Amino acid sequence: MPQVCVDRNLRIAGGQLGIEKWAAVRLVAETTAVSTGDGAITGNGLTSQPGRQMIDAALSWKSDSPLRLMMRLQVIRAYRTIICSNPNAVQIWDSWTAAVDAVPRTPDNYSAANGLTTFGFDVGTDNASQPSKGVISQDYPVSATEDWIELPAGSTLSVRYRCYVWTPPPWSNNASANQPVHEADARSVRLRLWAYPSADEAVR
Repeated sequence: MPQVCVDRNLRIAGGQLGIEKWAAVRLVAETTAVSTGDGAITGNGLTSQPGRQMIDAALSWKSDSPLRLMMRLQVIRAYRTIICSNPNAVQIWDSWTAAVDAVPRTPDNYSAANGLTTFGFDVGTDNASQPSKGVISQDYPVSATEDWIELPAGSTLSVRYRCYVWTPPPWSNNASANQPVHEADARSVRLRLWAYPSADEAVR
């Protein structure tokens, strides 16, 4: 039997026709990063961008395919919690960048945020002209976002992820009748890279 394949997605082993590993959808890289910035927000808040860093994660994978691949990047966020006092606002934001055969830019620019989790409220003041007493805790469910990136044969895809918390100004130090409580918990994020095959364009 001739040991010849006409498509690079195929192979012959032991005289039998089969498919190469890159001819199927695969989970090729995965990492989980835990937040180191969870907890209380005190004092003058976090009114300057980018805020307090919560998560810093990175992931990379070098293609083992002789053909181009379509890469699916999944960003899976754990459930998040924000506690906020009248009349302030708290926001958890995240951003990620990707680069092929290069170092990705550090994603610390709020204007390029990919995801936002925000809570704030204002119910006015009491008869002493200070903010009315009020604290609300809000949980946000697990969420996921994805990007698609083309990866040439033999190239390396690198991803960088950052998550921050900040408190959009103005900030009230005497929130909730001068008993402010503010907190943000991002917990963790999971990054996954999936490789999707492509047709062998050299085959006519």
